[in-house]
Formats: sequence, structure tokens, C-alpha cells
Amino acid sequence: SLITFIHKTFSEFMAARFLYENHEEYLEEIIDKAEWTEIINFAIGIGLADEVIKIKLQHHSLGKSGSLSDAISLYSKNSIYVSDFVAKELIEQAVLVIKSGGEERFILGVALSNLVSMLPKANTQVADILIPTISSWIDMPNNDLYLIGWGIVVKSLDQNFDAEVLSNTLKNAKSNVTIPSIIQTITEKRDRSDRELLERIALATLRSQPDEKIAEFYYS
Repeated sequence: SLITFIHKTFSEFMAARFLYENHEEYLEEIIDKAEWTEIINFAIGIGLADEVIKIKLQHHSLGKSGSLSDAISLYSKNSIYVSDFVAKELIEQAVLVIKSGGEERFILGVALSNLVSMLPKANTQVADILIPTISSWIDMPNNDLYLIGWGIVVKSLDQNFDAEVLSNTLKNAKSNVTIPSIIQTITEKRDRSDRELLERIALATLRSQPDEKIAEFYYS
């Protein structure tokens, strides 16, 4: 028999329950279809996050761009549960791409920066992997890893840095980023995640300045 719902949200939730119980049969087929996004999001909320991230990891291994950043964005949602094993695999894969100089390294840097700003301080799934790695990156001026590492560090909830340290960091990081002209910005459909990471470092540097030096920093 046919069941109808007055509000679309009810039908989407019921579809999500069905998907959760039958994900092995249907999830792979629909995971990247826009019309299923809300249903998949509901299913993630009731416990399907691990399975979605595993499929995204498989897609990454097959060379599908955007899969890792999508998975990290999903993991950034505080309300969902991701197992330690899956979280570890996800972060390790992202780190590998960044260290290898992959095309998506800056996109993944922004995704990891968002992740550390969203997760609770007590979350060790990320910290245990990222902290030792980033500790080496932030000591490498004139390197993409330096920009990415500091772009992540400055968004961490439990990090406070001296104004002079951040000012020097910003100066070094700027050498790794080519600032496009207005025409280039309009005409070139280039990813500018490197610039976004630089902007995060700049904002953290501005916030760290003593009141009497803010104007001087702003116009420097």
C-alpha cells in the first residue's frame, strides 16, 4: 500500500531510516546524486557516517576529486558519530595528499582547518595524527606545507600565539601565495584555497596584536 506524508521532511526521514537499514544495497548508487542529499544527511545523523566516509575514501582511491574534502566536511559536523578507525584513515589519507603536493592540497588544508575549529578540544581522533605532522610543517618556511600547517594551527581552539611569532609567520607565508590581479580573479577559474589559508593566518595575526599596534599592523 502507498503511504503519503503531508510534509516532505517526514518522507525524507523515513527514506533515511530505510537507507540506514539497507545501505549495503543502495548507498553506493545514490551517494553523489544531488536529489538524495537530504535523505543521506538524515541517514548520517542516525548512524551512517562511517559508511558514507568509507565510500568517499574508496572514491578517492579511484581518483575522484573532491571525495576527501567532502568526507572531512562531513566529519566536521559535531552531531554525528565517526569511529576512531574511519577518522584515522580519513585524516591519514588527507595528510598523504598534502605531503605529496597533490592538486587538492590547499583545498584539504582548508577542510582540515575547518575541522579543527569545529571539533571539541577533547577530540583525539584528529589531534593524535595532525599535531605531530603539523609540528614539522610549521617549521618549514617557503614551503606549501608551512602555509597549510599554519592555516590549520591558527584555527585550533586551544592555540594562542605571540603577536611577533604570528607576524613573522604571516610574512613567511605570504611568499608562498601569488595574489592574483582583479582581472585574473575574474577570468581564471582557479582554486584559491591557498589564499584562504593565508587570510586565516592574517586574521589570527591581527587578533593577536596589542590595541596600540592594530593600526600599524593594518597599514603595514
